[in-house]
Amino acid sequence: MEFSLKNLTLSAALCLMPAISSAACNIPEQQSGFQSAVIDAVNQERAAKGLGPVQLSSTMYKTAQAHACDIAAHQKVSHQGSDGSRLGTRLSRNGYRLRTAVENAAAGQTSANGVMQGWMGSPGHRKNIMANGVVEAGLGVAYGPSDDRLYWILVMAAPRN
Repeated sequence: MEFSLKNLTLSAALCLMPAISSAACNIPEQQSGFQSAVIDAVNQERAAKGLGPVQLSSTMYKTAQAHACDIAAHQKVSHQGSDGSRLGTRLSRNGYRLRTAVENAAAGQTSANGVMQGWMGSPGHRKNIMANGVVEAGLGVAYGPSDDRLYWILVMAAPRN
């Protein structure tokens, strides 16, 4: 089963994830590969420190991709949405009852390896990647409308029991 978005065909591994409106968002065709590579790299970093892995989540993907589209549209890296929302609010809008959540943002990197190197070289971003208790993750990536830069959002969280 496959479905298409502007410039993107998702494989069966991601086909169960909610569709993201592509009307105003240019999602790179290699988005599913970026997501797999970043989540794999996150899990390698976490394993090296004795932390448990994170699993792909449709809610995390939907939340991350929507925010990546938002910051790309405004060409501004921010943890605050253009509507003033923060991560907790965006997760709640998608029906997620969170116990804890973290978010990394970046712009300009052209590869999963590049964005991970940037995040691991930043104490705050590294701390988020190593957050205790997070179990689910999703990555959003979008091109800016006029600068052709990639905007990246990594969301990781744990649900409230």
